Amino acid sequence: MNWHDETITSAVARAARARPSSDALVQHDQRVTYKELIDKAAQLATGMGRMGVRSGDHIAVLYPNNIVVQILHLASACLGTVYVPLNVMLGPDELSYLLLSADITTLFVGGKYRDTNLIDLLLKAIPELNRCKGSELVLPKFPKLKRIIQIADGPITAPGLIPFESVMKNGATNPLPFVNTASKPENISHLLYTSGSTAAPKGVLLTQRGVVGASYLWGEALALASNDHSLALMPFYHTGGLFISSLPVLL
Repeated sequence: MNWHDETITSAVARAARARPSSDALVQHDQRVTYKELIDKAAQLATGMGRMGVRSGDHIAVLYPNNIVVQILHLASACLGTVYVPLNVMLGPDELSYLLLSADITTLFVGGKYRDTNLIDLLLKAIPELNRCKGSELVLPKFPKLKRIIQIADGPITAPGLIPFESVMKNGATNPLPFVNTASKPENISHLLYTSGSTAAPKGVLLTQRGVVGASYLWGEALALASNDHSLALMPFYHTGGLFISSLPVLL
């Protein structure tokens, strides 16, 4: 593959065309084929677009390792947004700082990390959410944050949140094509933060070309073949989880 001229969606679509019915992701008893993966990502991207998310927006994900995070990652590339994965071990002040620093317009959140409910963490970071009357957010401390989507089974657990399933439902008809032809290899695709171990975390911008190239070369270095099964243990908010144990395997 000539990765230098590829984008994330064009590279993944190439693999999907070669093995559409093969498993792409497996978690417990849930299996997602390559075709299902790109279809779900396109559906989610369409639903996001119909709720007002635009190409170039910064979308954040605060959720433990899960198939849904992989779908969100590819949906972001499909829509042309900038993907901002957040560390599930953040404290409330750290989360508040990153949401503001990263110019987040849309946040996907849910699940638990150890004993921490990540919705509860969000409410500690943004207590004003408890006073929201609907899903259209007006948060003076976070003026760019317009929508928060809860990833969970069951009812909404806090004011101001939108169910993930409603976003998927909005994209169920006439979905966008998975391959975003408007995206270029030099476009920014990710904003990842350093650990902040010696100072405040710093945002690092990554391009489509850089992400695809790094993933492809990791696949070569690991001698990955199409019949391999790779266990993803590194966190999906980290470069290792995204660009060593995830995307190279899909490519």
